Amino acid sequence: MSNTLVTVLVSASVGSLFSLAGLFVSSWLNEKSEKRRKLWERESERILKVEERAGIIVELCHSQPAGREASSELNGLLGQLHQDVGRLRRYPELSRAIRDVRHWSGCMLYDKLSHHEVTESSKELDAAFNRLRRSSDAALK
Repeated sequence: MSNTLVTVLVSASVGSLFSLAGLFVSSWLNEKSEKRRKLWERESERILKVEERAGIIVELCHSQPAGREASSELNGLLGQLHQDVGRLRRYPELSRAIRDVRHWSGCMLYDKLSHHEVTESSKELDAAFNRLRRSSDAALK
């Protein structure tokens, strides 16, 4: 074989190897990026569900009749919100806001059950929910 033919064959082989390596690295990077994107989608859905759940709790607390025990639906949602604090501990401000919503919900329900004035607990519950909204927006950025 001539030197030219050997040079062409070696060049083609090296080019093919680099091309295959490029394809491998590209697909590996795309796979990592896709996994990261899916994880972020799940995390953002989780945060939005917590915000939605907290909003439902706030509305149920405001519409709770005085002197009556909390409904099983409301108690179930409060239990889920308690679990959400643990699930979202990686976001300290959001966890704190969830705890505040849960705390002030309990205070408001107690005030209503005991026929106490609910003005303060109502204001604090609304403020806590607003902090939760701001915290969830910050976590989603």
